[in-house]
Amino acid sequence: MWPSGRIIIVHGHCNKGMFLSADAIGRCNAAIELYRPGDLIIITGGIFNKKQRNISVAQAMQKHIAKNIMNKYMLDKYSSDHILIENKSRTTIENVELLKKEFGIYLNMASEIIYITSGYHMPRCQYIWDNLTREYQRVFIYPVKPWQKDLTPLKAFVEIIGLAVTWCYLHGIKWPEKYFRRKVRTV
Repeated sequence: MWPSGRIIIVHGHCNKGMFLSADAIGRCNAAIELYRPGDLIIITGGIFNKKQRNISVAQAMQKHIAKNIMNKYMLDKYSSDHILIENKSRTTIENVELLKKEFGIYLNMASEIIYITSGYHMPRCQYIWDNLTREYQRVFIYPVKPWQKDLTPLKAFVEIIGLAVTWCYLHGIKWPEKYFRRKVRTV
């Protein structure tokens, strides 16, 4: 058991090897800012393209967070026991489903769950958490920035399609997911 009872979940974003996207760095920095000694951090995100060079999003983000927590608290070593990764998911729905499957025992014991993502991605995450994880009423979706910041037409398109695909998935309606996953990586 981790001392504080708090879980900080960091929703993954793109990486190229160990180099993180601006959104991923923003999410990592929010986790570092919110972190208090004794918190458990879980990072989600797998490998979904060749540019990642067989390094999952969660692995790259874990290294960034651990290094910065060491610097923030002036530690010689940081116990990686308090940073867990889920590195199989390729979509937001898979993130939440695999979190429940692999870390359900921790989620059940948590006094507070903070889910960090970008502001523009928040509505879809909230919709998924509300529908897939009703048993975890203590989940707070924490936006890195307001949704209007960094919202490009492509990101808006991705989120609209993502919400449509999510709605269809949750209601058992067939949707050409593979087409949209290819075109819009994060659906």
